Amino acid sequence: SAGILNGNGLGNMKNDDNNFLCICRLTGKITGPLKTGISFASSRETVAGNSKIESSLPAPYKKTLIQADIEAKCEKNFLKGELIEARYNPDSAAPLKADGFGLTCGCFLIDKILSVVLRYEEYDPDKSVTDKNDIKWTTLGINYFASKKAKIQANYIFKSEAEDETNNNSFIVQMQYCF
Repeated sequence: SAGILNGNGLGNMKNDDNNFLCICRLTGKITGPLKTGISFASSRETVAGNSKIESSLPAPYKKTLIQADIEAKCEKNFLKGELIEARYNPDSAAPLKADGFGLTCGCFLIDKILSVVLRYEEYDPDKSVTDKNDIKWTTLGINYFASKKAKIQANYIFKSEAEDETNNNSFIVQMQYCF
């Protein structure tokens, strides 16, 4: 898959410059239960973005993202790994590098009805400093599939920061319904 999109922001139909978002994704099935993918995105931004990273960067800047994943599924179990690396290169400041990874595994305790999931993830939005934004999260979850269209999820997230650690663990319950 590939696309070249207007780089002037969400909902802005007018394209008055050469700032485009270029994206591509390649996916493949290695063997029966094993599939993988890699994604690339690049854009030139002329205004500060609204994410924690991008709101702190002086515009204009070039943004490059690379993401890779691998997933294995067999019967009632699955395992998925993801990596992401981002580089931000402002015209008037030092470059910034961010990266992270996640590993998720799960299994059905009752086929197509009840599953448990364990996820570990790390994210560092600025590799040049160690601070409270460098996070490590471990999520323990349970999913109840009420029907093919409805699912209830309950997750407890153990949160850890590299510095200034706070007691911010969370418990989240949500329902999904597909129309």
